This record gives sequence, structure tokens and C-alpha cells, in this order.
Amino acid sequence: MVACGSSSVQPSRELSITDAENGQSVQVHIGDVVQVTLASTSWTFNPPSDGAVVKLAADPVVSPAPLSACPPGMGCGSVTARFTALKSGTASISATRVSCGEAMRCVGPAGSYQVQVVVS
Repeated sequence: MVACGSSSVQPSRELSITDAENGQSVQVHIGDVVQVTLASTSWTFNPPSDGAVVKLAADPVVSPAPLSACPPGMGCGSVTARFTALKSGTASISATRVSCGEAMRCVGPAGSYQVQVVVS
């Protein structure tokens, strides 16, 4: 027997965030996916600050720009990582990079990315 009516269970959704959300907080629900795309192939994602709240769903994907669009060594392209919200709480998603272009070392905030994920 199947019951009809409304359910309080919300379907999971995917939230896409980029470099623009650096330093901000985002609100998601349990089961949602947070996709973070950063505009350089030089970024390396760190493990979430609380792996019980948010976990990396798969290895990050590096998408380099076509060779004709960018000189080698400039880091043109992007890196995308997908995280799944597991339980209520707060966790940080962060990434770092050392290179900000050919022979340019990142200094200060140019080398770090962080977003707070609040799961409810």
C-alpha cells in the first residue's frame, strides 16, 4: 500500500559556486551537492574542515584551456570539485595555489580560497 500526499523530504539540489564566493557562506540542505569551480588549473583543494558534515564526492577535475587560448604555464582553465552535504553543521571548503601565472608566485589572498558551507 502506498500513501499519497506531500512529503517533507526535499529533493537534493546542486549549488554551483565560483571564485566570486571566496570568503562567503552558502546554505545547503543534507544531500545537496556543492560544486566549486575555480578559474585556474593551479588550485589544489584541501579536505573539508569537517568531513562528517561535507565530503568530497569525487576527485577534482582539471579542465585546461585550449593551447591556442593561453600560453603554457599560465594556468588557464579551471578546477572543479564536488562536495556532498552529509549532516547538519558547518564546514569549510578551501583551496590553495602557489602559482598565479607564469613565473608569478601568489602572494596573500590571491593564493587562497575558502567558503563556509552551512548544512541544515
